[in-house]
Amino acid sequence: MKFKLFGARSAPLIDQVVGYPGHEVVAAFRRNSGLSSEQADLLFEDTLRWLWLCRVFEEDCLRPPKGLERLPDELSIFSSIKLLDEMWHQFILCTPVYADFCERVLGRFIHHRPEFSSDRVDREYETLIRYVHFRLGREVSNRWFVEYPALLSVHLSGSGGRA
Repeated sequence: MKFKLFGARSAPLIDQVVGYPGHEVVAAFRRNSGLSSEQADLLFEDTLRWLWLCRVFEEDCLRPPKGLERLPDELSIFSSIKLLDEMWHQFILCTPVYADFCERVLGRFIHHRPEFSSDRVDREYETLIRYVHFRLGREVSNRWFVEYPALLSVHLSGSGGRA
C-alpha cells in the first residue's frame, strides 16, 4: 500500500502510538474474523505500529538512519502482512476514530493507497523485513513475517473467504 503524508510535525515516539484505544475497531474486526480477543488486540497494536512506521519512513527518507544499510523504496503491504492491511481497513471504516488518531497522535493523516503491482522483487521484501526489524525489533518482525501469514488463513476461514 502506498501512502501520502501531510503536515510538518515530527513523528511521535512509538510508545505514544501503541497505547491508542481501539476498542470499537477491534470489536468490529472480531465480528468478521476467527481471531481471539487477544490476537485482535495485538493485531490492532501492530496496525498502529505499521502506521507509525509509515509516518517515520518519510523522515527516514529525508535523513537515513545510521546502522541501516538500505531503506525500502516504499512501504508496501506484502501478502505476509495482509492481516495488518485488513485491520487498517477496519480502522479506516471507523473514520472519526482513524482521523483522530492520525491528526492527534501521528500529526498527519496517512492515506491508504492500494498498490496493484504484483511485480515485487525478493530484495524489496527482504529490505522491508530488515527495516521493520531495525525500527520495531525482532519480536515484531517475527510476528509480522512468520506468525501473521498463518493467522491470515484463520481469518479467511472465519470471514467466509473475504479478505
